[in-house]
Amino acid sequence: DEKFVDINGKISNFCTFCQLEMIDKVGHNIHFENTLAFVESVRRFFLEAEPRKIHSQAEPGNE
Repeated sequence: DEKFVDINGKISNFCTFCQLEMIDKVGHNIHFENTLAFVESVRRFFLEAEPRKIHSQAEPGNE
């Protein structure tokens, strides 16, 4: 659903330690619909993710 992809993309711009990942062929209940993909995504996040700079609304392009 493009509406929620857009909303979550905007939210992720304000998180210092997050990662937005899209999983094909699942809805809002990925942990039930594709448990393996969910577990692998969470696993990768904890093993590989690093904090990143958050975007300020004052910065150009972050409307």
